[in-house]
Amino acid sequence: MKQVDILLATYNGSLYIDEFLNSIVNQTYQSWRLIIRDDCSSDDTLEKVIKFSRNYPNNVKLIIGERRLGIVKNFSELMLSSSSEYIFFADQDDVWLPNKIEITMSLAEKTENFDARAILIHSDLTVVDKDLNVIAKSFWRYQRLNPARGYSLRDLMIQNIVTGCTMMINRKLLEISLPLPDSARMHDWWLALVACATGNIYYIPQQTVWYRQHGKNDIGAKKYSAISLLARIKNIQKIKASIFLTQAQCCDIYVRYFFKLNKSDALAVLGFCLLQDYGVLARRFLAASLGYRKHGLYRTIAFYFFM
Repeated sequence: MKQVDILLATYNGSLYIDEFLNSIVNQTYQSWRLIIRDDCSSDDTLEKVIKFSRNYPNNVKLIIGERRLGIVKNFSELMLSSSSEYIFFADQDDVWLPNKIEITMSLAEKTENFDARAILIHSDLTVVDKDLNVIAKSFWRYQRLNPARGYSLRDLMIQNIVTGCTMMINRKLLEISLPLPDSARMHDWWLALVACATGNIYYIPQQTVWYRQHGKNDIGAKKYSAISLLARIKNIQKIKASIFLTQAQCCDIYVRYFFKLNKSDALAVLGFCLLQDYGVLARRFLAASLGYRKHGLYRTIAFYFFM
């Protein structure tokens, strides 16, 4: 078995982290190293992580942060600390199914037989509540996401469909993605964009993670519906600000990877970066002509409305 690195960014996760750590120990694929960076937790997360590292000294590398970085920079530091060919990403409040690593590695080895480029692999999830009761068996169906339609840069740059806690990348993608820019909305979104621009993304239709929803993160898996999208209108200024931030991320993709983009992708990314230079009607016409669309009709309509 090839050793894999699992990157875990922790911060005040004491309530659920023991269940996550146990799910790593119970993996059918046992050649793993868990790299943990604690981001100055104020609860007893660090104490629990230290105890775990003492029980598995050969499998754990612990980094104790000296200052608070936030989730994106925390994962960026973890990526810099990784040395394996295959890198997994984890959230402290989830539970991995026992065969998660095994299933992902099986696909990774098959894809790299014919693909020498950067790769990213991700999977479906099961949405559960704080007590691990199932809310939705399939996160993708719950959110009306369809990876089977394929991955295009013009779609991914306006909507991320790669959930970080299911994600595995190879070293080629890690190296070409660093350093993560300040504009990166989330580490998983940035990595998905770079993989789409420079390599390939593959998906596993199985659920490999119990994706826990609780008071601090339940925004992550709201059920997709027209009503839920209409409810967002009251936050229109926040949504417009989010679009500006997304544009900044895309501009960094354009600048850094311009020479790796095909002509169609380069035009699509540049067009999105420049949208705000046009009036409302011209902006929507340009976006439609460049083929921007989200997963789900209601999301796409909302995108053009808020634009």
